[in-house]
Amino acid sequence: MVYRVDVLICGTAYIRASSPEEAQAILDTHRLEDASEHVSGLMYDDPELPEFSLSPAMTLYGKFQHESPIEEME
Repeated sequence: MVYRVDVLICGTAYIRASSPEEAQAILDTHRLEDASEHVSGLMYDDPELPEFSLSPAMTLYGKFQHESPIEEME
């Protein structure tokens, strides 16, 4: 049997910018449906790192909300 539940995952975004305000503006343009295209294994100081990327290291904090149901998949 396979079950699904919404979970809270926290990660790190790396943003190349000249100021915190510019970094925020870049971040605001990235509302991701599929984050996989932005995940990069490059270090944050690598000159090849794109303007916006996500670290592959993330932390899973469990269910998104205490009430989040665990649903059976069919």
